[in-house]
Amino acid sequence: MADRPLLTDEDQQQLADLIAACEHQTSAEIKIFLEPWCWGDPLRRARQKFKELHLHRTRLRNGLLLYVAYQSHRFAVVGDEGLCQKLPPQFWEHLRDELIELFRKFPLAEALGHAIRRCGRELSHYFPAVSPNPNELSNTIEFAQ
Repeated sequence: MADRPLLTDEDQQQLADLIAACEHQTSAEIKIFLEPWCWGDPLRRARQKFKELHLHRTRLRNGLLLYVAYQSHRFAVVGDEGLCQKLPPQFWEHLRDELIELFRKFPLAEALGHAIRRCGRELSHYFPAVSPNPNELSNTIEFAQ
């Protein structure tokens, strides 16, 4: 019997569509990166992927990365300097706590969907959509090679 894929093609498309919908409400860019294992500090690894995925090159420096090492059961959220300047420190703490609960309660695709919606809502308050509001980064889910 074949293993069920981590995220089906349909899951991936639904998450990409959800990111696009959220990004219509905010000038921020949301990205998801998934890999099976994180052997060290997940925040350090997330910062590395943040740069590799060019989230630091957005026009308003307001990229956000949701990093998940699904076999290690570790995650991190990294925001660019524009986000860190405007979002209060408790935002990051509350988001972390919410994500812990989401990953415990729901399958990965559903937990990521909740996380995307949560981030989109919050980001739209601090970074409302502006015109023009280009999609600076692909909305597809990134996986480790």
